[in-house]
Amino acid sequence: MVELWALSLPEKKAFRFGDVQSSIDPISATFSPDGRWVAYLATENDIRTVFVEPFPSNGVKHPVGTGIWHPVWSADGKQLFYRGSGGREFVVRVTTQPTFSIGNPDVMDGTAFQSRGRVEREYDVTRDGRFIGVVVAAGQSQTGERVFATSGGSTQQINVVLNWFEELKQRVPTK
Repeated sequence: MVELWALSLPEKKAFRFGDVQSSIDPISATFSPDGRWVAYLATENDIRTVFVEPFPSNGVKHPVGTGIWHPVWSADGKQLFYRGSGGREFVVRVTTQPTFSIGNPDVMDGTAFQSRGRVEREYDVTRDGRFIGVVVAAGQSQTGERVFATSGGSTQQINVVLNWFEELKQRVPTK
């Protein structure tokens, strides 16, 4: 069983966040941009449910949906993105004032983020609202090379340079 804990930096003390538990999947907790809400995944009896709860916890859980995982807040805190069945991405509108409410989910078309199961999130949302994530490139090699793409559709291959500082010294010698 996995539990969700928080750490108070001023007091240097860890404390349990509500009664959040998950029997199978990672909790994938994420703070809202204002730090007042936590979205997380809890799995009980093989049923995945994403909840939103105030921080600090008061015991009130707002269910976002079942059979979904990897919640991510938009930069303004007014939307929550998540992955659902079939590897599709969804978005729901979220209102936190004067009371908490969640809109109906919409399927996000045009996302093709690589799915590696429920263990880790394959994408993130930038502050300006674009998405960045791991996607399979057209004509991908058998070695499994990956590219990053934004929601605008442009892609670039990523090259990893080992010992880059040594290469820099060779190209730009110091005197």
